[in-house]
Amino acid sequence: MRKKFSALIHLFILLLVLGMAVNYSWAIDLKPKKLRDNYNVVLEKAEKEIAASAEQVIIRPTVNYTASNLRDPFKGPQDDKEEKEEGPAKLPELKLQGIVWGTDNPQAIINNIVVKKGDAIAGGVRILEINKDGVVVFFKNRNYNLSSPVMEQLEKIQKKGGTDD
Repeated sequence: MRKKFSALIHLFILLLVLGMAVNYSWAIDLKPKKLRDNYNVVLEKAEKEIAASAEQVIIRPTVNYTASNLRDPFKGPQDDKEEKEEGPAKLPELKLQGIVWGTDNPQAIINNIVVKKGDAIAGGVRILEINKDGVVVFFKNRNYNLSSPVMEQLEKIQKKGGTDD
């Protein structure tokens, strides 16, 4: 009896394995066919869309690129500023009226305003130095000398060749 039971179990296992193999082969055969059909449908739709979009011509305006008004990327911002300046900048009208220079804090009177070293006046003019000969001012990257009123009078006298006495 034991042999019969064992033979039945072997037969059952064999049939089970055969059934699974048949089922698996059938599933493999079906799946790719469905995938192939879906792929073909998608491919046909894509081809139709491409053909339809190829018929529609999009007209875009022509853009001409010119770099004539742009700065040179190989030059720094400081280089651009120097190129823009045309010749020496014109110093605003400054009238040096007097100097107090014998103290620790020298001062000058320019355009009726008392100024000291480091002050800024008249549109960006900065006072750099005050001494007995005049005032040195800085304006647009340049230094300018304002002569003392006394020095101006001495120069006039020397040009005339003497005094008025």
